Amino acid sequence: MPNNVVSIRNTRKHLTAKEKKVRAEAEQLMTRDKVTLTMPDFLKGDTAAAACWQRIVKAMHGISLLDDLDTDMLGVYCCQLSRHDALYTAYNQLTAGDHEQEAPLPFYALRALNGYYWPMPRSWDSHRRAASGWRRRKLKSGRLIHTPIYSATINRRLPMLKVIESKPPLDYAAAYARTIRRTAQRIADDGRQPTELETMSAAYCQVKIILSVGKEAATMEDYQDCLLNLASLTPRQLVTTFPPEKRYDGHRFQCKDYFFTMEAVNSLPLDEPIGEAIHDLLWDYDNGDTKILYVSALTCADNMRKAETGKSFMEEWLEEKGVNAYHEYKDHTTGQRFMVDRDGKSFPVWMPVPRGWGIVEGDA
Repeated sequence: MPNNVVSIRNTRKHLTAKEKKVRAEAEQLMTRDKVTLTMPDFLKGDTAAAACWQRIVKAMHGISLLDDLDTDMLGVYCCQLSRHDALYTAYNQLTAGDHEQEAPLPFYALRALNGYYWPMPRSWDSHRRAASGWRRRKLKSGRLIHTPIYSATINRRLPMLKVIESKPPLDYAAAYARTIRRTAQRIADDGRQPTELETMSAAYCQVKIILSVGKEAATMEDYQDCLLNLASLTPRQLVTTFPPEKRYDGHRFQCKDYFFTMEAVNSLPLDEPIGEAIHDLLWDYDNGDTKILYVSALTCADNMRKAETGKSFMEEWLEEKGVNAYHEYKDHTTGQRFMVDRDGKSFPVWMPVPRGWGIVEGDA
């Protein structure tokens, strides 16, 4: 609980009559004759959050604790309670025995079950960072100061399912497949085109299906269908569906980061389908899911090429450049490793012993 407000009635400091008058006038300016808590606009579209708002305001009637300035803070609290209930309901739907009677899960529930925070309302984007601790820093003058450590709270991965105990393991691939199937059936029954949210949800679910089953079970047709769905998105929708990693030191380590990714995204029309530029964009895109997807697709294509011609893409490129390619093998009986070139010649691989190391005789 916060400390009590120091007013004239509970202060222990000796004040003169003039000081008491000034203090009383200042306190009068800090009080309101009437406090009216008005529901924020971002709660009006959420029935559960609005009901939570009405319940809390009614329960706190007669308690002089909240002020008009606390409106947005209380609204965010109600919004998070509503989304927590929606997440728990979605999880119970996915783990229930009868799946055929369930409605398709909303896009934000799928993202939350996968370990993402829900995005806060846009009006609260400026408050998306929260202090998570303190760091000691030493100035050039030798003075030690304490500065807050900030951590991003939007789109931050968190093992949210670990807090829900006594639940059976969830088959993510089956859950994503059911969502795609039911959404497609609903669109066909209505006889309409898919909405923007449904298009983003289908692309997200298809990527998650491939990542859930693993690259050993996915085929090249699966990767092609998934890339076609991603190509139908706009760059703006891709950033919303698969947010770039929040790394900002790529220039320091000569690697991709948030700025490099957004530069590649902004090089394309933001509100037009990506189309054939999807390969170049995914190559420069820094997101964990899309990176694994694209590398797995290239690995699958490389394996198919090697099965057809006996050579991988790298081996063909090295042969065109006149560079000898070597393959490493290991004798599991002796543990000896050896290299074989394209002409069939082999030679053993000897690992150098670091200086200062030697064989120790005696019992281990």
